[in-house]
Amino acid sequence: GCKSAATQVDITITPQPGAPIAGSDAQYCSGDPIADLIAVGTGIEWWSDQALTVSLGTNDTLVISPGMGTTIYYATQTTGTCQSTYDSVIIILNATPAAVIAGTTTICVGDTTTLTASGGISYLWSPFDTAASISVNPVITTIYAVVVSNGSCSDADSVTVTVNSAP
Repeated sequence: GCKSAATQVDITITPQPGAPIAGSDAQYCSGDPIADLIAVGTGIEWWSDQALTVSLGTNDTLVISPGMGTTIYYATQTTGTCQSTYDSVIIILNATPAAVIAGTTTICVGDTTTLTASGGISYLWSPFDTAASISVNPVITTIYAVVVSNGSCSDADSVTVTVNSAP
């Protein structure tokens, strides 16, 4: 007969916290102001890079400056010693086209000139036309504007066609 003393061990089970709400996916055009990401949770929020290897900070708010293309940011939170699963935010940064109008911009009354826009894949002229090139024959000096789009982002340019009277 050997006797042992009973030992009581208290085990505390802490539930795993839920993932913080990391925000909505968004698309931006280069040059646009980019909103900060905000994680909402009940613990300490952690931000990580796409590979989940680099900690980007432990603040609720993350100031971002993504590169061109798609960047994924992950948010998790810790409560005590427990870590939640991740929530992610996808940020897409698209290139903004550079609208350019070429053509003769000084004509005589009765002449026609061709204005050609470049820099995108679709065009919208004012007055209304959707071709890359338009032929115009204004009777007075007129401003022509175009919005150039690459499918995701757009840019605008304008040109004044000066009409001189006939000699």
